[in-house]
Amino acid sequence: MNNRTYQLPEQAAQARDMLERMIQSEGEYTVKYYKGHTRSDDQVALWWVWMGKIAEFVKAKGHGSFTKEQVSHTMKHTFNFYEPKFSDKVPAPIKSLSRKGKAAKAELFDLMCQVDAYWSGKGLLLEKPEDSEFWKYWQENR
Repeated sequence: MNNRTYQLPEQAAQARDMLERMIQSEGEYTVKYYKGHTRSDDQVALWWVWMGKIAEFVKAKGHGSFTKEQVSHTMKHTFNFYEPKFSDKVPAPIKSLSRKGKAAKAELFDLMCQVDAYWSGKGLLLEKPEDSEFWKYWQENR
């Protein structure tokens, strides 16, 4: 199953056009609509647990000592969650993962899936508690 996320009003036409092309070429499709819920405290808490585990893993492998905040910053850059501002020395976030931010549950979920896949390839299996929002969302959308 292919999942695509369209969030901006200008993407509505793009989504409609894509769906029309798919129906013309393949026939019937089922479309699921999800309201853009903001991420939960549980989801953010798991993110920070992961960042701490990654920092410990990197240190244990002898690749330096980093804080979980530094790891978080690096992961956001690695997976294009930031957009560089050429007039500044520090990139500005497209979306903030702070409590003030509006990152949707799906956006954070996608970022976490990328982080999980990346680190599992390096030998670090990040925990995914079955009672967590991440696990529930993964079960619903896989």
